[in-house]
Amino acid sequence: MPFQTTSHFFCLVCMTSLLFVTACEDVTTGIHSDVIDAIESDSFDAGSLDDPGTSPADTTTELPDTNPIPDDVVEDGTDTSQPLPSEPSPSLYTADRIHSPITPFVAQNLHEIAELGPEMQDNVFMKVGASSTVSSRNLKCLAGNTADLGNHTDLQETLDYFMTGDAAGTTPYERTTIAAKVGHSAGWVISGAPSPLQQEVQAIAPRMGLVHYGTNDMGLGTTHESAMWNFGTNMLDLIDELIAQGIIPILIGISPRGDSVTADRWVHTYNAIIRGLAQARQVPFIDLQFATAELSGFGLAGDGVHLNTFKEDGSYQACVFTDEGLAYGFNMRNLISLQALDRVRNALVNPETIPDDDVFLTGDGSPEAPFLIPHLPFSHRGNTALSPHSNLNVYGGCDADQDESGPELMYRLDLEETTRLRAMVFDRGDVDVDLHLLDNSPTEGSCIERAHQIISGTFEAGTYLLSLDTFVSGGTPRAGEYVLVVNVCHPEDPTCD
Repeated sequence: MPFQTTSHFFCLVCMTSLLFVTACEDVTTGIHSDVIDAIESDSFDAGSLDDPGTSPADTTTELPDTNPIPDDVVEDGTDTSQPLPSEPSPSLYTADRIHSPITPFVAQNLHEIAELGPEMQDNVFMKVGASSTVSSRNLKCLAGNTADLGNHTDLQETLDYFMTGDAAGTTPYERTTIAAKVGHSAGWVISGAPSPLQQEVQAIAPRMGLVHYGTNDMGLGTTHESAMWNFGTNMLDLIDELIAQGIIPILIGISPRGDSVTADRWVHTYNAIIRGLAQARQVPFIDLQFATAELSGFGLAGDGVHLNTFKEDGSYQACVFTDEGLAYGFNMRNLISLQALDRVRNALVNPETIPDDDVFLTGDGSPEAPFLIPHLPFSHRGNTALSPHSNLNVYGGCDADQDESGPELMYRLDLEETTRLRAMVFDRGDVDVDLHLLDNSPTEGSCIERAHQIISGTFEAGTYLLSLDTFVSGGTPRAGEYVLVVNVCHPEDPTCD
């Protein structure tokens, strides 16, 4: 398995098919995904996929700037107040870049994933997603004679490299994927025997997989919040399924929602989750929201959901990467997708040319040296089963009586001003790790708020601790892997008032 030879903290449990726990003490209701997919096919994906329409007015709202990296973090992102790691360490993924970093640790991890599937074809990638993945404008034009790299001629070698790939008799650009369907979600692609995902893997044996879900998934619950938990389950199961076969997942974030003010308020949170899952497995993430932030209308088509496309001489040209072409959403998406393929290919072929610096996590999760949250959004994959700390049992400060006597890990959050934020924890199977927000004291009595999965609110400036503690059921600690995501709320999101 990847990660074992590098860091025990990133040992995967990816060979399991466990699902996230929806609740041990709490229950979240939802709607069956097959029903919603049928509904979403009408609401999100109606009409021609290849009619981009006109760009809507800017109905989405820009989020406030995320926390800057503190002054005691040096240029490569490392906190100078604590010793530097002596060996390559897992990288934190920040929200101020289109592509997540490929550092020595990430590059080594990509190599180890590839070694799991020697039968996979290095010059073939797969496409996994919904309507925008199905669209004929998604990468297919890179195989035609209308592609124009503009100032990005450095990508020509990679473009040509994948042109030589055999994706069941065609190029991976032109391949009509089995693993994408209009109106469907991450749960659909991993369901069935064989699932659409496995059918596509068996058909083309890809080394990499471009994965794009979230827009339809947001509608699969009674609220966008309740839909997050199954989305996290399905995405991590999908990621782990690819990794186990030696396929490198490249996760693509979702774009703003011009069709729904309410949905748009949750885009940033869903992207923080997708980024956090990519970071948890140290695989690439593409921030489509960040990439299109400066485009007119955020690069959205007339429906406010799909991306618009550059049009020249009466025809749509989604692979024109000139300045004029990159003013459109689909052109930008195709460019950054090709860039991501190029970055992964170079990491595998030329590991000595690692392009990015590290941003390290500091602290050890103990009460004396909690993990430092250096920026928002923030995410971290932890494992309470590996923690030697079990100091807090019942959080009386929150009037809680749950048995949290299992091991815990702690994080420190320094807020320089009043901040609207939400903290979320995702776990799977029998694991049950709960959230506890404390004041600047690692005691049971200092608890301000406790939750099974999510804490949202407005918090004054100051120093806080987050205790990720293990719930004990019937005398058995439910310790194990979790992914913590802490994110700034949309300024108009009422759930954080």
